[in-house]
Amino acid sequence: MVKKTFNLVGQPASSAQVIEVDLQNNFDVLQHTVAQHFSIAQPDGISFQTEQDGVLDDLDNFTDAASPIGILVDGNQVRDVPGPAGIPIAGSYYEVYPDHLGNHQRLFEQYGPVFKTTDMGRTTYYTNDPKVADVCFAEGGFWSKKINSDHPLYGIKDPMAGVFLSDTDGEAWKVVHKFLAPALSPKAVRHYTPQMQNTAEQAFKVFDEFDQKEEAWNVYRYMFKVGSTAIGKLALNMDLHHFDSLDAPLHDLVKSVGENLELNKQVSTMGDWYSHIPWGAPKKLKENKLHVQKMVEEAVANVTNGKQTDDLPIEDAALKASCIVDYLVRATDQNGNKLPEKYRSNATLVTVGAGFITTASLLSWMLFSIASYPGNQERLLQELVDYGVTEDTEWTPDLANSLPFLGILIQEVQRLHNPSYQPGRTALADVIIPGGYRIPKDTVMIIGIHHIHNNPKIWDDPAKFNPDRWNTDKVKSRPKASYVPFAAGQRMCIGFNFALEEVRVIISMLIYRYHFEKVGQDPVDWGDREPWIYIYAFFGPLDDIVWEQLEVQHLLGEGASGIISKGAWKTESEKKPVAVKLFKGELTSDGSPADEMNACITAGKHPNLIDPIGKIHGHPEKKGLVLELIPPVYINLGLPPTLESCTRDSFHPDMVFTVETCKNILLGIASAAEHLHQRGIKHGDLYAHNILLDKSTGHALLGDFGAATIYSKDHDCSEMLERLEVFAFGHLVEDLLGLVEHKVDEAGSGASEKDAMKIEELNSLHWKCSNPIVMDRPSFLEVREELEGI
Repeated sequence: MVKKTFNLVGQPASSAQVIEVDLQNNFDVLQHTVAQHFSIAQPDGISFQTEQDGVLDDLDNFTDAASPIGILVDGNQVRDVPGPAGIPIAGSYYEVYPDHLGNHQRLFEQYGPVFKTTDMGRTTYYTNDPKVADVCFAEGGFWSKKINSDHPLYGIKDPMAGVFLSDTDGEAWKVVHKFLAPALSPKAVRHYTPQMQNTAEQAFKVFDEFDQKEEAWNVYRYMFKVGSTAIGKLALNMDLHHFDSLDAPLHDLVKSVGENLELNKQVSTMGDWYSHIPWGAPKKLKENKLHVQKMVEEAVANVTNGKQTDDLPIEDAALKASCIVDYLVRATDQNGNKLPEKYRSNATLVTVGAGFITTASLLSWMLFSIASYPGNQERLLQELVDYGVTEDTEWTPDLANSLPFLGILIQEVQRLHNPSYQPGRTALADVIIPGGYRIPKDTVMIIGIHHIHNNPKIWDDPAKFNPDRWNTDKVKSRPKASYVPFAAGQRMCIGFNFALEEVRVIISMLIYRYHFEKVGQDPVDWGDREPWIYIYAFFGPLDDIVWEQLEVQHLLGEGASGIISKGAWKTESEKKPVAVKLFKGELTSDGSPADEMNACITAGKHPNLIDPIGKIHGHPEKKGLVLELIPPVYINLGLPPTLESCTRDSFHPDMVFTVETCKNILLGIASAAEHLHQRGIKHGDLYAHNILLDKSTGHALLGDFGAATIYSKDHDCSEMLERLEVFAFGHLVEDLLGLVEHKVDEAGSGASEKDAMKIEELNSLHWKCSNPIVMDRPSFLEVREELEGI
């Protein structure tokens, strides 16, 4: 045994501790011992070094090693989590909302795999690192689901619900989970499969009528009805009458649960202080919770009142009960105990709400993907035929689980378009997590499922929809927690077996009966407007925003197609800063405003695009768009074009930057252009004057779709159209290389060897993009990959 002083590299000397090192043990034991002393969550990431001895990777090295011995975590110093500085009161709110997924992606790219934001007084941490996700999901000594005031579920926290809305360390979770889990087990789901088939058959009546009328319909609205019909019958033995006719209204319970989630979103994003305001969304949320609770209690009473029922052993109760409420009343454990009545209604409410919102979204993304990504619909139909499926097939779990392509299709949809909530876990003590980040006690860590599933460090070409990736060795041997569509650990989604079986059965029945096509790119007419219906979609339709709700403030810029001003969008509950673009006429030098709107919708969201929020409705003279307001740190990369400079960009004399910033700008724009062409959009105006830049980070945003063209990816010239735009990108590379600052050191030497090599590689890329033979130019995918390698 030898005593050695250890300290965390990057932290004050006062963090040092004296630890006895047993030289008879192995290196792993030392790592675990040090992890316990310094609250390091993952011991195998610990390494040691000293200034005199360098890296210490064997116990024999510790005998004569000089103290203090430095501790690194995953090769990093221990450091605080970075994040945007924000502004007084609001913090980083306007850097995150309304497009939190898109902006979180931008912040991951800017700050790394863990960052934090402070929005309206609420501090939240985020990760897209599977190693961090694994530590948090495992719970244990450092992490747990504890819904404190920084947690996004705080506004609808329910200590009596047990699952989803309750803390892990509370009595409710232990008791409710014990009784509810068997009701959603694979054995129980086998019993529910006929009801799932019956739900699809109910929907056929409406979908057949749409088909006969050759009328398009909004997928999410009707999948919302499908999902809630199935869970209404399962949980409450209720017929919701959603498919009595084409325009059958949503049941009040379903509508109110959806509104509950939307109101909580509005309240939670504004911070804890906002929840205490006695008007607006906070007041509506409280009223809504009471209304929903009352309806659920009445529904539970309808199932239980006046009925003489026998107790059932918990392991078989789901097979004999009429619904989950009946199960929760009758299920008895081996000691004769039942679920206390005080938990019954609350647990049922969570089962209903959580049971159809995300399932409806997954069903919708399945149909979206089948209609959007060529070949998959035909391939699934052929598989159904090959496995003997007919109109008269009685679906069973054995059949649904035997379809290999359906399985990988669902996995790929959940990877690229995951519909789940972003789960949060709370630190129970100060802890150091993978990567060396120091996390304070009571921190809420949001595990960004979408961002993990689209992390290019884990997934090859993550933006590409490719079900066959799931048959590759690389994906089969992927890191732990890199695919977590239902979260993981003891608090993972309790209903995942039911959800997957429902999707397998209903999607198979729909694809066997119908052929789905995506019709047009125009915004969907939502009729009576149920905004909560599409809050979980990444590429939802553009909303109509009434002109009277907009307050136009000062001019931000002017282009060929329109004028952009800073403004505010006034709703009942808040006043959002936005950018307002008014088009100059029905036809501008760039083309039609309608074409620009369609291009914005089709483009969807990307961290290097300026996101549209809505379409202006009711302006007395002009058409217009409401856009995300970009933080003032972003400036125009190029000067406005003039008649003298319209063929090439010109720049302000102060616009100079490092070669690394130059590369980051080009990488962001190449990624955005790749994204656009994957969706059949040619930007048509890829110049520096349409790019906004944060010079401090090199993060760039491509805007102005005035000259954009939507084309068919199946067209014979689609690859040529992309490479025409690559030529414009080549000019951009040349222009930006001319802005790279040339530093000279004290000895009179120029750029470092490393910078000189980068410049040479960028010059090479410029010539490739400018190749006079169009089809010899690289695609934007190849451009992006080359830039990532520089």
